[in-house]
Amino acid sequence: MRFSANWPRVWRPALDGGLPTGADKGRWLAEFVTATWESLGRPCSELAVEHALGCAARRVALHDDERARLVHGDVQEWNALEAAEGFALVDPDGLLAEPEYDLGIIMREDPVELLRDGPHEHAHWVAARTGLDVTAIWEWGVVERLSTAAHLWSNCNRSAAR
Repeated sequence: MRFSANWPRVWRPALDGGLPTGADKGRWLAEFVTATWESLGRPCSELAVEHALGCAARRVALHDDERARLVHGDVQEWNALEAAEGFALVDPDGLLAEPEYDLGIIMREDPVELLRDGPHEHAHWVAARTGLDVTAIWEWGVVERLSTAAHLWSNCNRSAAR
């Protein structure tokens, strides 16, 4: 996804309108990863799951209602349409979370791009272009990537889950 100066206008302060928070999403992801990993017979290493759960726990603990913004919740190539002034995001999940959550979704996507220069380098590249926290981007990306792999694995799309 092309990065530009438009990113800050994507995330806006919002009143609590009943949307889930970043803490809610982190807890849900941790529960989903744990339950799915167990039900699938532990298809990946325990170390990978522990790392993802640790990332989720830190994001939950660091959730800050004052810093939370209305985020899209599913920023990926199928939900970004090219527009006259950059791009338009469609099909939002909607969360009140730190903006880094959306960038973690981007870290979850395209494994070729992610691994080209190394996943940590990609997280630094994204953070440098948005002015946001690299650790938060990385941690959301880790837990989202593992939860997506678990979802794909459970739906018999094992080649995509790898």
